[in-house]
Amino acid sequence: MDNNIIEIYFFVDELMKALSKTPFWGKLPKWNPYKKGKKKGLSLSEVVTLNIIGVLGHFSNLKAVHRNAAFCLKSYFPKLPNYENFLKATNLSFPYTILIVQALLNLCRQYSNGSKKYIDSTPLQVCKNRRISRHKVCKGYAERGKTSIGWFYGFKLHGICDSNGNLLSITFTPGNADDRSVLDLLFKGLHGIIVGDAGYILKKEAWKKYLNKNIHLFTGVRNNMKKIMTFDQHKELKKREIIETVWSVLKGNLSIVYSLARSVTGMFRHFFYSITAYFFRYMKNGQPLIEKKI
Repeated sequence: MDNNIIEIYFFVDELMKALSKTPFWGKLPKWNPYKKGKKKGLSLSEVVTLNIIGVLGHFSNLKAVHRNAAFCLKSYFPKLPNYENFLKATNLSFPYTILIVQALLNLCRQYSNGSKKYIDSTPLQVCKNRRISRHKVCKGYAERGKTSIGWFYGFKLHGICDSNGNLLSITFTPGNADDRSVLDLLFKGLHGIIVGDAGYILKKEAWKKYLNKNIHLFTGVRNNMKKIMTFDQHKELKKREIIETVWSVLKGNLSIVYSLARSVTGMFRHFFYSITAYFFRYMKNGQPLIEKKI
């Protein structure tokens, strides 16, 4: 664990230095969460590192992350402020986390092996169905949607990964959005064969549009359609389980499904920290599990 903390902090800090030279950095809020009291506190890299450790350590809330840092990680974070200031710093780090995720996705696209990719969406339920009428945090943003399991209330996470399980593109929509409505956004910067389920079946005109961009969308078929395919095609469709495994890791190990947020900002802050932690779920030689070339 000690080595992981150092490795995560080093990678995050170096990534922050690289991102600070991009034009997007100047559009983010100025990092100054400690306006009162002594001029001390955690740096931006330390706040991001602590939140990633909190997700990887399966802590249920931000207060538990702060308590663990105060009692067990004081030697690594000697300038740890009180919980209120740590909460302010974490909320202020949210826009930077979006930039970090985008940078990691770009790295994965650059070093992804193979031309075959896998697309899918997964529901992110924000409350149980019987509490929808009382839910206020995401009111106006979350919507009711339906999956093969049943109805839910919340958001959808759409994503594309490669054969190694590295995320290449993601986006969020309300729960009632059609999976095909975000294809233009997800396909940006990608090419090759993209395998999906029957929910991504397109009309001939739309299919040709992506084919002209060197994107071949290969999908399954619905129950009322003819099922004729080769053995190799069936084998590729079975490999779509890779993206479903990614969702299982995010939900089962990194707890991306969350119902304790007090605002929409807090909800998406948790989403993006869970996705950031996905890139750091294993550390090898001081590098996240993206590709060893990075």
